[in-house]
Amino acid sequence: VTWHSLGSSPACPQGLVRGPSGDLWFTDEVSCSSVGQEEAISRVGSISRAGTVHTFSVPSSNDQPMGDIVEGPDGNLWMTGSRGLDNAVFRLTRSGKWSTFLDGTKGPFEWANTIVSADGSLWFPEQNLRGTSPGRIVQVSTSGAVKVHELESKVGGVYAQPVWLAPDREGN
Repeated sequence: VTWHSLGSSPACPQGLVRGPSGDLWFTDEVSCSSVGQEEAISRVGSISRAGTVHTFSVPSSNDQPMGDIVEGPDGNLWMTGSRGLDNAVFRLTRSGKWSTFLDGTKGPFEWANTIVSADGSLWFPEQNLRGTSPGRIVQVSTSGAVKVHELESKVGGVYAQPVWLAPDREGN
């Protein structure tokens, strides 16, 4: 086992994804909270196989990407979270340029995994943790076009919530 410093304390890396050159990309929380409590991230970083670390701070304290990170078909890194009270999708280029795309909805929502479909769009399930409004499936193109699909069904008086997404054999 080789330990590598991430250059700050406390460092609470999560949301690990492998980049095309073999480097690992991660999100890093604002603070190390109790187990089971997710915090907004303050930066995204990469670590090379040799242990070289590069980090990119979130551009605004109003932007709050959360935990999960995925490489898109465009080679950029994608995360979900919020900008203030608005739900948002964040894109980070490998050179450190951030873009934010709002999905037109407000929280309180939590995001689960992110997948890339065969057509190259990214899909995120949004869960309303209280079950008081419909869960949503959000589709985002790599150009930033956002489409929200609401789940209108109720179970026992509570709206159904998406839990996990997975592509089929054709990548859809």
